[in-house]
Amino acid sequence: MEKRYIKNFNSLSEFEQEIIKQKTILVIGLGGLGGFILDSLARLGVKKIKLIDFDNFDITNLNRQLLSTEKNIGSSKVLEGKKYIHSINSLINIEIFNSKFEECCFKTIFKDTDIVFDCCDNIITKFNIEEQCQIFNIPLIYGSVAGYFGQVSCILPNSPLLKQIYPQKYIKGVENQTGNLCFVVSIVASLQINLFLKLILKKAIKTHGFYYIDMNIFEIQWISFEIKKEK
Repeated sequence: MEKRYIKNFNSLSEFEQEIIKQKTILVIGLGGLGGFILDSLARLGVKKIKLIDFDNFDITNLNRQLLSTEKNIGSSKVLEGKKYIHSINSLINIEIFNSKFEECCFKTIFKDTDIVFDCCDNIITKFNIEEQCQIFNIPLIYGSVAGYFGQVSCILPNSPLLKQIYPQKYIKGVENQTGNLCFVVSIVASLQINLFLKLILKKAIKTHGFYYIDMNIFEIQWISFEIKKEK
């Protein structure tokens, strides 16, 4: 086992560390959540990560996006994400897609993918991500942030959830009114990573609902849904 992961023990066993290493992860969105997710995946020991984002960094990203710096304003998020990860571990296999999710070849991006992280900020795209994960039978780790609030869930195959969380197809989410705070983004991303670990290590997790994070009152609440399978 590489010495770089020695501080993961004894929270993780060497066997569990090897499980992490073997996973191929798809991260959709390299903004606030995606940057923190990417950082954690690299430091945990994941050895293959696929990145999708069509956007470039701008000055408004500096308040919350880990990958954003004054020096890379205007640069591609996926290219900067790859550069950042290789500064942590040059041996990580990074595959990048500099495009919108809907414009990707789904057979290519989902091939050999074990887990998908939804880190995008567009509700319609979130619906599309969940739909494709259901088609390709891949678990989805969902996350969203708005101001002091966040949501996190593990959405398993044959259990679509997002159209119950978002009963109407809003074009824009409430984050356009509330903004996003860096510490809330990092908390939500950390909870997504926690669900990812529990899932791949076959530990008990709640499904058929989502965690609602309210950092105004330091509370995390589980909200349960009856899963409605689409016909």
